[in-house]
Amino acid sequence: GAGVRVTGSQGNWQLTVDGQPWTVKGLTWGPPAADAARYMPELKSMGVNTLRTWGTDGSTRPLLDAAAANGLRVMNGFWLQPGGGPGSGGCVNYVTDTAYKTSMLDTMRQWVNTYKDHPGVLMWNVGNESILGLQNCYSGAELENQRVAYAKYINEAVRAIHAIDTNHPVTNTDAWTGAWVYLK
Repeated sequence: GAGVRVTGSQGNWQLTVDGQPWTVKGLTWGPPAADAARYMPELKSMGVNTLRTWGTDGSTRPLLDAAAANGLRVMNGFWLQPGGGPGSGGCVNYVTDTAYKTSMLDTMRQWVNTYKDHPGVLMWNVGNESILGLQNCYSGAELENQRVAYAKYINEAVRAIHAIDTNHPVTNTDAWTGAWVYLK
């Protein structure tokens, strides 16, 4: 079938693009999206078929255009605070900050609506290492409460994205297997 699908079962998952198996051979994308056309032929020649971003916004289209023109696909990221790693900045309260969560859902909906039919899209990725990164903002029981609330928010975001786009999977990135219990 058309679109991007995840089929199979535990231990035997398969990602397909338009019915054909897709094995991700990827890199994270760092340069400005406006420079994508310059880099894509070289990436393709190296065997890269997938790029990942940390943010999706009004500047994303040139990256998607260049990827599609060269047979690559993009895992479009949506950054959420606090993120992981150095310089990730910002602590948000996932238990109580409804305004932040609503604003980010609105942002995700906007860009999914904008790009969902673009042939360069492989999937959506919500958050980056935030379950780990929350340890930089909270500790003890409050850290646990925040991690649970964040994981519930990820599920809410996945549902919101799938309500708009049923042709692309949605995933989440975290930095350690300890995040799995929260996401489960």
